[in-house]
Amino acid sequence: MTFISYAQNYEDVMLWRALQEVSSGFYIDIGAAWPDVHSVTEAFYQRGWHGINVEPNPELFSQLNSKRQRDINLQLAISSQNGEAEISIIKDTGLSTFREDIAKQHIDQGWSCSKINVVTKTLSSLWQDYVPEDQDVHFLKLDVEGYEGIVIESNDWTKNRPWIVVVESTLPLSQSESYEAWQYKLLDCNYKFIYADGLNRFYLANEHSGLSSCFTYPPNYFDRFQLASQSEAEAQLSRIKNLNQQLSSQNQQLSSQNQRLSSQNQKLSSQNQQLSEDLHLLVSSRSMRITKPLRALLNFARHLRYWIECKFVPTSNKYFRTRYLVFDANDSRLLIKEPTLLLKRFYNIFFNKSIQKMLLSIYKNPKANRIIRRLVKSSPQLELFLKRVYMRAIYSTASSELRAHPKELSHLSFTARRIYSDLKKAVEKHREGDY
Repeated sequence: MTFISYAQNYEDVMLWRALQEVSSGFYIDIGAAWPDVHSVTEAFYQRGWHGINVEPNPELFSQLNSKRQRDINLQLAISSQNGEAEISIIKDTGLSTFREDIAKQHIDQGWSCSKINVVTKTLSSLWQDYVPEDQDVHFLKLDVEGYEGIVIESNDWTKNRPWIVVVESTLPLSQSESYEAWQYKLLDCNYKFIYADGLNRFYLANEHSGLSSCFTYPPNYFDRFQLASQSEAEAQLSRIKNLNQQLSSQNQQLSSQNQRLSSQNQKLSSQNQQLSEDLHLLVSSRSMRITKPLRALLNFARHLRYWIECKFVPTSNKYFRTRYLVFDANDSRLLIKEPTLLLKRFYNIFFNKSIQKMLLSIYKNPKANRIIRRLVKSSPQLELFLKRVYMRAIYSTASSELRAHPKELSHLSFTARRIYSDLKKAVEKHREGDY
């Protein structure tokens, strides 16, 4: 498993090199600041360690309390005595300090500064109150912005002995070393200086001198570590690649669907074209031309609803209303109940007589008769229909003519009366000179 470094100057890499064999270790971080930015303890926390975080800045303490639930998080400061003191909080930084001269330097450099009162404890009191009696403290980190000497003096080093002590050894935001003012106190308490990284100095308890070889070289390739920023960038890149793969897969699916839709569209277009051609052939066919009057009449009948309702269907004619019309409650008006039956009535009254007259005229014209016979041969139903209409026309005409001479021809058969009528017409035409 690659070690992810969250510390500002690889402090966690050096500590992990020495302490990686310890499982579920314990730490104390004085001046902890952020839980996962420039943090010496975050990598250890992720590996199951826990400990104590001391941070006087309310905003940073809130973040620690939220993200470090296994840790003991304390909003206080370590000082020479237990009580309360005023501290300068440098906004959005880990530079909060008790020293007025350092706070003034930050203000002069444009940092926003505010003062608050915080609880103070000595390091010995902290140890006594929060560290179990049989608990080893594997490392102690001090980052107290120029207050290192006072924090070191506040501990009982004969009783409370962390394995490794890491102390920031330069003045805030500078490379000016400040360790000479307090290092001797650690050396006098049986600690040995073993490593410096340009920002911090590492001290090892004499009773754990076997770990000193782990601090011979600075962080290097063999530590198999990765910066948190790089790890996050790679994780983000991996998420982007996964998202890109998902989008590519969706794009392929959409392309496939688009191809299917295009194919279906082509088929529908082809079908539409074929239907258009069929419709054109149908409209231009002989049967369509011949039945055009019928279709026109049917269309006309559909638009007769209001006219029939107002003109031909008085309220008193209940039979006609009941037989052919129905009241629609949705739009409050009469509708045709049996349009087919009603259409037949109009056909018998108007259109049938017109066809009868047309067929009689065609029968008398040999050329027109031959043309019509050829046309209707392709449609047996139409031929049968026209024959029936023609026969009705003949009998209707004959009946009307014979009714004009009921007495003198009553003794003759129907066929004889028909022959008589034709002869009579021929004689009349001969007299007029038209025969």
